[in-house]
Amino acid sequence: MTRVVALLLSLILNFAQGPSLPYPGHGGGTTPPVTFTFQQKVTCNQAVAAQCNFTITTTAGRAGIILTIGSSNHASIVSITTNAGTWNLSPGTCQVVSGVGAWTPDCAWIASETACVACTIGVTMTCASCNYQGVYAEYSYTGGTPTLDAAVGTSVNTSCTSCVGPALTLAGTSDVIVQAVSACTGSGAVSGNAFTTPAWTQSVAGIFFSAGSAVNTSNGGSPTWACSVDTVAMEGLALK
Repeated sequence: MTRVVALLLSLILNFAQGPSLPYPGHGGGTTPPVTFTFQQKVTCNQAVAAQCNFTITTTAGRAGIILTIGSSNHASIVSITTNAGTWNLSPGTCQVVSGVGAWTPDCAWIASETACVACTIGVTMTCASCNYQGVYAEYSYTGGTPTLDAAVGTSVNTSCTSCVGPALTLAGTSDVIVQAVSACTGSGAVSGNAFTTPAWTQSVAGIFFSAGSAVNTSNGGSPTWACSVDTVAMEGLALK
């Protein structure tokens, strides 16, 4: 009799708790996806030097993304020196070292920064006689540790006014994406797909560099940049 009562109680408890439902796009497991919140961004514009430096106060445990574009077909990232943590360099295919129009996109990311007040994130490049533009963006997150989902760079050797950025094939359902364009002499406004309502945008007057971000999206479709009959370099990186 005691065993029957215990069995009935166990069945009642299991029914009350309900099944563990999988989260779509995350391997059918019960772990929720990482979700992101934008915190801050900084741009760099370094003329004729091998450094693109960002001065920033970082917060422990936040994710960071850096996109750079250099004025040479071999102006890629060599190293990142900082007390804010160890960065992952040139993931995926974001580095295009044989880009046309003498522009090289490149990128880096970090899942969990170290706290650092008035920190310099020093991005060393391969070409000391080149110009560099770049953006650093920081995001807090919940639900786990971010991982790389996609990173793609491209150069366009035909003039474009509505310049189509690289599409990112995403496995995640709530990614953070940063896209950038350089040598775009138009407004640099971004639109389309996840960038119809971007989390932030940045156009730097005088250096023709623009960037933007989307958060908590599964849409990795190409953004469109408003340029002015330009040959451009573009890139995008997504964390999930």
